[in-house]
Order: sequence, then C-alpha cells, then structure tokens
Amino acid sequence: MKLALYPKVLVGYLLFGILGFTLISTFSSNLVYSYLISKNAESLYTQATKLSNQVTDYYSEDMVDLSTLSSELSSLSKWMDSNIWIMNKEGLIIYDSTGEHKNHKIEAFETTQQYFCTGTFYNEFSEDYLSVIAPINVDYSIRGYILFHSPISIILEEQYHVLNLIYISSALIFVLSLIILIVFQFVVYLPIKKSQKLLQLMLKVI
Repeated sequence: MKLALYPKVLVGYLLFGILGFTLISTFSSNLVYSYLISKNAESLYTQATKLSNQVTDYYSEDMVDLSTLSSELSSLSKWMDSNIWIMNKEGLIIYDSTGEHKNHKIEAFETTQQYFCTGTFYNEFSEDYLSVIAPINVDYSIRGYILFHSPISIILEEQYHVLNLIYISSALIFVLSLIILIVFQFVVYLPIKKSQKLLQLMLKVI
C-alpha cells in the first residue's frame, strides 16, 4: 500500500466538504424559498379570507363603504407588512392601503386556480411581490376581491437567516467530522505506515 493513501483521504474529505456546501447552496436554498413562499402565502390568505368575510357586511350592491374600515385596514397592512387592495370584479381597485393604485383598473385582470402568485402583478409593481387573492362573496356571487401584496424581499431576508443557520450547522458538522479523519490517521494510516517500514526493514535483513 502506497504512502499516498492519507493525502488521498484528505482530498476526499475536502471534496466532501465542497460538494456538501454546493448542495446546500442550491438544493436547500430552493427548498427553503419554496417553503417560505407557501408559508407566507397561507398566512396572508388566512388574513385575506377573514377580511373578505368582514368586508361582505359592508357591501351594498357593488359598492363598499370603507369609511369605518379605513383605520383597521391601515393597521392590518402595517402588521402584515403588506399592501392591501380591495378590487371589484371588473378589476377596479377601490381601496389601496398605500393610496398609489386607488381607482386604477387592471384591464387584463383574471382569477386563476391558484390563490397566490409571485411577480410584479400585471406590471403594477417595480419589484417582485407575493400576491394573495381572496374573493368577496355576497349572496353566493363574487362581488370583488381582497388582495394582499407582500414584497419578495421580506421572504428573501427570511431565507437568508434560515440558510445562515443551515450553513453554521453544516460547518459544525464538517468540523466535527474531522474526528473521523483523526481516528483514521491513528487507527489505520499510522499502523499501516509503521507496518510498511517494519516490512521494508525485514526485507533488507533477508
């Protein structure tokens, strides 16, 4: 057995660390992002549904009186770190917690099977948002929609913190795995090296 065994094991150990880090950077990153999108979408949808049920009581035909809800909607928007829209079924935004899109009509608006989506929402935003849509049902018919828009940047920040914890944990595991390398050196490599020297000495004597 050649004496190059230990360097080979060391190279293998380093490759294990590099490949492990690469796997975490790609696979784990995507998993964490998908999980956070789903978790935040579910949380926003729960609030949107509650608000939808509440807004239903204020509807009169196709109009909604928001005067008594304005302060509550503003507080909810800050608490959820989200823009809140109330939109009629034709795509006209009749309430916007930021005031930027009020009375603006989204001509291409259409509901999808999914209750959430990511992106700029029909190019209404300059950055990506997680958008959640909940219908407003009055007498078994849809009169409008509640929309929550949360910046993707908030989710990316959450992802960053989660990945940092994963990286730290992985680094600790990598360092602790040095014990295996140390055990290999003293239990396998050094005895083999000693046996080789002894064998070479015996061959010289013979």
